[in-house]
Order: sequence, then C-alpha cells, then structure tokens
Amino acid sequence: MAVSKIITGLFQKKILYENSPDKINFKLAHSWLKETYWCKGISLEKVEKGFRESTTVVSAHSGNRMVGIARCVSDTTRFGYIADVYVEESARGKGIARAMVRNLISQSSLRDVEHWYLFTKDAHGVYRDIGFRTYDKPERLMHLAATKK
Repeated sequence: MAVSKIITGLFQKKILYENSPDKINFKLAHSWLKETYWCKGISLEKVEKGFRESTTVVSAHSGNRMVGIARCVSDTTRFGYIADVYVEESARGKGIARAMVRNLISQSSLRDVEHWYLFTKDAHGVYRDIGFRTYDKPERLMHLAATKK
C-alpha cells in the first residue's frame, strides 16, 4: 500500500512523497545513481531490483517530475539501513533529503527499529539535523565486498 504525503516548506513548492516502488521512474533513478561515488556505473536492473526488494522506499515529486529517491533495508526490529538517498541537483538545499529520511524512519512497519545506519562521504550535516551521529566505535564496523563473477 502506498503512503503519500504532501509537505509544503518555506520557499518550497509542494513536494509529494510516495512510498511505492511503482511511483519511481527507474530510468531517471538510474541516471542519477550510476554517477554517484557509492554505486558508480550501476546497471538499471540493479537499481530497480534494489528498490523493489527494499523494506520501504520513498520518492519525492514536484508536479510530474521526480526529484528524489531513498530506500531502507531492515529486519524491522533491530536495525534499519538507509541507502541511495539522492536529490536532483536543481532541488537540493530545500530539505527534500531530510524529509525523505524522516519519511522512511517514521514508517509504521519500522516503529520497532532500535538502530538506524547510513554511510555518507559528504552529507553529514543533512543527517545530523535528523539526529544521526558518527558511530562512536568505528573499529567495530567491518565490510566485505563481493567478488566479481
């Protein structure tokens, strides 16, 4: 079931936030994400599969134009991982990324999540305003990259 909200901000057009992967323009999302530092060169198929298989997603729309996307992967109890937060360059600085993350973490299916995680290279301020902090014990974090097939 899609959940829609209209949020109006100061100096901001009405932005419609949709929580259905069916509302995502995957070709546009792919054109954005394939140029990012975190998934450079990703295929359209992986972008679509990633969003469709996520616990929840959000897309931001200004009129008929999609201007942002984000998604969450979670076990719905202990952890939620926010990923692929992207706002079209012309729509940045208007609170859309923050609104999308707030939308994700406020979903009723995720109300029991105890810990939220995300990775960022350059948007710490965006997430700090929501309550995220740098992890106090980074030595506990580990990473395993899949081997190429």
